[in-house]
Amino acid sequence: MKSILTVLFLGITIAHAQKNEVWVNANSGLFHFAGDGATSTTAMMYALDNSMAYAQPYGKKNGVGYGLSLSAQRVTKYNLIYGVEGGYEQFSSKASITSGLYTSSLATSYLMQTTATGKSTSTFGFINFHPYIGYRIRCNKVNVDITGGLDIAIATKANQVIKGEATQSVLFKQSLQKPKTDIRPRVQVTASYHKVGIYAGYSFGQRNFEPLYMTMGKQPEALARIFRFGISYRIL
Repeated sequence: MKSILTVLFLGITIAHAQKNEVWVNANSGLFHFAGDGATSTTAMMYALDNSMAYAQPYGKKNGVGYGLSLSAQRVTKYNLIYGVEGGYEQFSSKASITSGLYTSSLATSYLMQTTATGKSTSTFGFINFHPYIGYRIRCNKVNVDITGGLDIAIATKANQVIKGEATQSVLFKQSLQKPKTDIRPRVQVTASYHKVGIYAGYSFGQRNFEPLYMTMGKQPEALARIFRFGISYRIL
């Protein structure tokens, strides 16, 4: 009986020493692709009858994005943190158009070369889950949380907009093949004061966004890279 009471007492003590927190988060960020399948510049191929246009969709140039999420975490009496975040994010990457190839329509096979300028912008939407662990450093009234975990990103949309100037103005929108679930290692630092926090983090995508096709050599890779910065408000 005495041992049971001791276990219950320890359990109550630990429970009171732990702290549950729920945060609402809003972020912006920079998104681009890395790997040999990504590019900073691209040629634009298009038809004069506006029936088609093509440019490399996986740009090395940063585009901006946004995200909204809810996170729940527990902070132990030893300042260890474990939690999970879930939300929606949308990010874009860019590539500059530096040359052009055109044909009269899809029915013809010849291509003519021309000068061209413009940009290719690809936009992706994700439902993102982020389990993480970390450690809290207490600095007077400011808490600094250093965390690491994984993004489990499920693509909901993938679109490309090609906008260029060549022999004519080109504006073409099309859907891209959505990637499979991307598992991204992520590190993040959060500083909070009372109920308000700011944070910055970086994610390293592992999923190749390049569609699989027949090739004699190595499959080109286009891997997502995301730098986030945002604000948080604690509601619990």
